Amino acid sequence: MTKKSSGNMSSPLKRGEVTNLGDGFSVDNELLYVGYQSWSHRRWAWEFLRRNPEYAKSMNETHESSSTRAKRFGRVEYKLPDSEYGLDDESRLWLSEIVDEFYICKTDKRRERSRLSLKKEDALIVINLEKTVKTGRTAINSILSDLKGRLNNALDQIEKEREALDMRAPKIVRPRRLLLIDRLKIFDAYQCGASEEQIIRMITKKAPPTGDKLKALRTKIKRAKLRATEMVNGGYLSLVPLDYIQNKSKPQNG
Repeated sequence: MTKKSSGNMSSPLKRGEVTNLGDGFSVDNELLYVGYQSWSHRRWAWEFLRRNPEYAKSMNETHESSSTRAKRFGRVEYKLPDSEYGLDDESRLWLSEIVDEFYICKTDKRRERSRLSLKKEDALIVINLEKTVKTGRTAINSILSDLKGRLNNALDQIEKEREALDMRAPKIVRPRRLLLIDRLKIFDAYQCGASEEQIIRMITKKAPPTGDKLKALRTKIKRAKLRATEMVNGGYLSLVPLDYIQNKSKPQNG
């Protein structure tokens, strides 16, 4: 089970965990990033979400249920922002991983269909489970293959309609882990009150470069801070599906 903590927090990294060593800067709590090389995209999504100040604030909001709070941030269940990440967190806990509704008709009466309410771009899928009973459960694979093809065709049509309205779908991009960890650490450092000079020393581990190299590094840090802020404020949701399509996505270099 996932261990939970009841402490308040605005960021997983607090000012007390930052140490100034002369002209250098270091983060004492490196345990925050242990094993990042093998983190799933779900884990990366969680690491950015837990740094969202609105998410941290929401744990004290008692006027709505925990599931309602979770859905506001794209999750199935609410998880305290300072909770440890465990094996159970690798299950389907994001809304983008599950179907919105699953219903099996128990009678031949047509009026049961009236219980379904569809919104724009909802897909109604009717599968006769009797087929799998008569032919064996391996028939599910054939049905799902057909379903996948039909859904892709439907999505192609929706994308064409949106392109006509200049609403193009975002390209699938798989950020490299080194890029993500840089964003995470730089975001944490800024949240802790570190200066740009301290962050430069944190990244280089030695005396900072000069001239054009220093200028390029400053630009890199600013870009990383901007991208990290975007990920914290909702961009994390784009990471979750990459666990299913990462072999088809294009790695991002910068």
